[in-house]
Amino acid sequence: KIGAIIMDDCSSADRGLNLTKEFYGGILLVNDSTGALINPDRVVGFVGSANSDKTMKVAEYLKTTKTVLVAPQATSPQLSDRTRFPYFVRTLPSDNMQGPALAALLISHGWMNVHIVIEDELTYPRDLARLFRETFEKEGGCVSSTFILKSDTHTINKTKSNEEDIILEIMESTLKSDIVLVLGGGIVKPLLAAKQKFMKDISAKRLVFIGTETWGKTEFMVDGFEKAAAGSITIALYGDTVKAFDTHMSKLRFGQPSASSVHTEMYFKAMFNCNTNCTTDMIVTELPTYSQDTFILQTIHAVYALSIATTERLTKKCGKGTKTVCEALGTAFGKNFTDILGNMSFKDIDGHNVTILNRESGNAYNFFYWKKDGTPMKIGSSGSNGKSFEADDNNFPKGYYDLLPQSECPDVCGYYCKRCKLHRKEKLVTKCSECQLMRNEGYTKCDACVVSGSKYQCFNCKE
Repeated sequence: KIGAIIMDDCSSADRGLNLTKEFYGGILLVNDSTGALINPDRVVGFVGSANSDKTMKVAEYLKTTKTVLVAPQATSPQLSDRTRFPYFVRTLPSDNMQGPALAALLISHGWMNVHIVIEDELTYPRDLARLFRETFEKEGGCVSSTFILKSDTHTINKTKSNEEDIILEIMESTLKSDIVLVLGGGIVKPLLAAKQKFMKDISAKRLVFIGTETWGKTEFMVDGFEKAAAGSITIALYGDTVKAFDTHMSKLRFGQPSASSVHTEMYFKAMFNCNTNCTTDMIVTELPTYSQDTFILQTIHAVYALSIATTERLTKKCGKGTKTVCEALGTAFGKNFTDILGNMSFKDIDGHNVTILNRESGNAYNFFYWKKDGTPMKIGSSGSNGKSFEADDNNFPKGYYDLLPQSECPDVCGYYCKRCKLHRKEKLVTKCSECQLMRNEGYTKCDACVVSGSKYQCFNCKE
């Protein structure tokens, strides 16, 4: 059997690091279910943490103990540095893929101008913003404005919050863009609330939010702000919700602690807002606000991958069919585990294929359109390379937007020539030659052709 020690970092990167240090230093003592003290050397690996910043601190320390860390939520490209993080593996793709995939989504819709809102003080959104801009601007896109927003700056005591200032500035901008790229999970609800407050104004109603995988397809993120969320598009990690997890959650009852859900009572009080009047007939999964978090599947994959690596080493070192841990299993075998975990494939809990290649997920993203009822609807995927947008034509919503969003760079609009090649029936391919002609006449950059009435015009041409 493989056991688990749960360490709560209380949303603090420093606390997570200190807990790990104290455990290995013999200050934090942990007993197993029989009461026996657990020797840190018996720990085969770590799973965590909730974001890239916290993961990096723990992963750097685990380099000293030669212990592998499998991350189900950390997407920062910095974690791909094999020298800095030699024992790091993740069950999801790096933002090296998410940034270009988001750019491809916007370009495929002809949305070439965007506002960006970045959640402050986190590595994840800053890295993602940089990777998005590198691809987007290289393809001729432009960024009208960039805002930094802390997730804890909104308070009910203020007459106007920071996110409301941002929404108002975007609404009043003379630049033609209704597209708002929201980078970070902690700022989604505050921005939706700010947009919903001004929805009577047509400028606010037109705004389309583009969300990252921290929003994904989690319905709880839009609870109470369904009108503002309608029309948003989010990118989400591959895979469906885990049926067995929802079944487990449906069986939890207040006053009946579960061995695998030690905070059941606290959870019920928070979900049902019932400090003194919680009852045993309350069912969590029947709450309108309940939805399975995007990262549940990734966490299960991380534990499962670590278990597979443990089984493989145990069999190799202690013999096939062994029932006990032998001395030959050894300690500090992070390199061996990293080699096993770095390239593996298996069936997940619901029978889907999971692949880890070069220590990162070989699976990528899906895209979701948010309907007026506050539920997400899959409209495409990021393709085999993980960096493109491939639409699911059968699932794309009819009507799409009541008001077509504006998204034009100054003197720029439309699709690129490479996009024209996708529409041979409309004979746009031959029209793209006009852009080549412009280049021959002395223009160093002339990227695209667009439909303008019955004519085709090149744009973004510079002498």
